[in-house]
Amino acid sequence: MVGFTFLQILLLFCTRQVNGSAISSLLHESRNPCLVSRECLKENQCAYTYILSSQNTDCGQPETVVDIVTDLRDRIEKQEQAIEALKYTIGNQKQVTDAVEVMVTDQGNKIKRIGQQNRRNRHMMQQMEDSLRSIPHLRAEIREVKEKLWSPQNNEQKEITQPKDGACSYSAVNTIRPGCFRYFQNISTYIGSRMKTFLINNTMYLAVPNFQHTVIYRWYMGQFLHFQDLHITQVRGVEYFSIEGQHYLALAKFREDKDYHTNSPIFKWDGQKFTQYQIIPTTGAFDWLYFRVHATTGSQYFLLMVNSGTSHGSGKIENIISKWNGHHFLPIQSILTGKTKHASSFTIDDQTFISFAIYEESNSNRVNSQIYKIQTDSPSPSIQYYETLPIAGGSYAVVPFKHEGQTYLMDVIRQKDDSSFTAESPIYLWKEDKFEVFQTIPTTGARMACPFEIMGRLFLAVANWRDETTYRVDSVIYKFVDDQFVEYQRLPTTSASDCEVFYSGNSVYLMFSNASDNPESASMIFKMDGATEP
Repeated sequence: MVGFTFLQILLLFCTRQVNGSAISSLLHESRNPCLVSRECLKENQCAYTYILSSQNTDCGQPETVVDIVTDLRDRIEKQEQAIEALKYTIGNQKQVTDAVEVMVTDQGNKIKRIGQQNRRNRHMMQQMEDSLRSIPHLRAEIREVKEKLWSPQNNEQKEITQPKDGACSYSAVNTIRPGCFRYFQNISTYIGSRMKTFLINNTMYLAVPNFQHTVIYRWYMGQFLHFQDLHITQVRGVEYFSIEGQHYLALAKFREDKDYHTNSPIFKWDGQKFTQYQIIPTTGAFDWLYFRVHATTGSQYFLLMVNSGTSHGSGKIENIISKWNGHHFLPIQSILTGKTKHASSFTIDDQTFISFAIYEESNSNRVNSQIYKIQTDSPSPSIQYYETLPIAGGSYAVVPFKHEGQTYLMDVIRQKDDSSFTAESPIYLWKEDKFEVFQTIPTTGARMACPFEIMGRLFLAVANWRDETTYRVDSVIYKFVDDQFVEYQRLPTTSASDCEVFYSGNSVYLMFSNASDNPESASMIFKMDGATEP
């Protein structure tokens, strides 16, 4: 019996990732002569038997077997790590695949939406083409309407007279042509009075005096928007003017609480807003008038303060004329009149005249407005009395205007006598060095008139303040037809104390100031539409 000492080492590898054939391959790669047999017990579990003989030096010592086992374990661990890395890579690839599928789905939806939009666009293009084909027919209809409305042989006034609510039934075409005014915008006012529009750097502004403060609006995107507040109370009038490229705004402050002796400020444009520049002492100031005179020494600039005096005073009131000295206005002359509400300047044959609308004298409205003439034959021009307008009445404004080479004045009568607001306001025509009555038109407590022209046609808007029972009275637009003014359109207004006309694009705008003390009152802007024929 041969005695051998056998050492049998059983290695059991159990794994789900590495099968028996892989392990066998690793063992064979080692080319170890001690490998005797392999018996697979079941799937993924194999037993490897190593026999070590003390007489077989080829098998080495037991330490050699341990080294072999360690080496095999290291190889198996590396295989497992490689498999884990492969699984991670496959997982990432799956995420990428899922993301690509989402993107493909989104792109498909986008393509579907684009297709739907293209179908809508094709439908719109078809509608546009149909509209373009109808333009010649529409142009023919427009021409037919224009011929009916504006043909000289038709009675224009009967064709276009508007209802009293100011509704607009005809819009002008082919640039600006007379149509009708319709409501456009409200401007909040509280005891509003005179308004003024003006341009600074081609931008239009509107100054609106109020009892509490004066508000500056700026024309933006087709409407007036709030721009600046001037915190001067009880302002009745405002005047804009420019001197040597500088812009100014003069406010006529009526009183301070109950004191009519106060100061009226002048504001100057600083490039961004108006800031106070100068103050001038005034008494019951109601309006300013800026005018320029070409004297022997060149152009000279003047500012006339229209004073209305105390509330129920009598006698004459000083209207102060100030002259620009290059930096400020300094008083140079005073003109004594009754209580004056408005002054205006105009030229006839290179002669400059100033009209004074006199409202009251010695507590009576039976007064006459006056005309003064500026003498320019000396280095320092002066203002001298020229004539008195013949028809008496409490005047709130004397408004000059020109048409076809003729000079007219409208004396806006608020009260014919001390009790009635119904009056006939006279329109004068300059003839042979004086003004003669040309026509009278009915007014109701009128406070202002605004002449304007559209394509050579003359219009005259009258701001009616009140009658004997109510402040809700229509203001009236007149049109000059066959050498006389005839009623053209009525607009609903409340306590209208002023009117102002301005143009923007192909449209004409007419504003009426509201003098009501109702906190919710508003001044109204009306618009006469125009359009350019395609």
